Amino acid sequence: SESFPPRFDIMGQAQERYQYGGNSLMNILLNPAMVTRVKKDPVLSEAQRLIDATGAENIAPRSTERTVDLNGKRYELTNEQLSAYQFYVGNLTMSMYQRRMASPKYAKLPDSVKIDIFTKDLKDFHAATKSAVLGEDVRNLTRQQRALRSLLIKSPLGQMPPTGMPFQSYAPAAQ
Repeated sequence: SESFPPRFDIMGQAQERYQYGGNSLMNILLNPAMVTRVKKDPVLSEAQRLIDATGAENIAPRSTERTVDLNGKRYELTNEQLSAYQFYVGNLTMSMYQRRMASPKYAKLPDSVKIDIFTKDLKDFHAATKSAVLGEDVRNLTRQQRALRSLLIKSPLGQMPPTGMPFQSYAPAAQ
């Protein structure tokens, strides 16, 4: 499993695999029902509240699919690309949602407007990340999506991709 790229959840956080040596195979076989505690996240709680209130499920962050379409082409993502895609989309989504939810203007908006904002955000995040991860042309991206792609590549987030990703030229110096 050490040869595989890291896995990321819908929030762009690394997922633990078998507790990285803290849990033996024998323990897993003898005690398969491990209890994990779920952390309450305000962003996911707000997304769930909006889904419950409006029924619009397209605002919730989701796991990345193995195949994606970009500029009329279908791509089968490699393990490394899939890992990077989930990492970037998860982090972009969570940071933007947190920023929007911290705004006093956000609290005053009706739920239908919040849904529209989050739906557009997710569409932009996915388009910008697909273009960045796959190295595709930016001509079909909107101005907002190009700005997000540029931000992603130039930010520390884009400079610290999972191993083996297309942004290797932006990798930080050894620490």
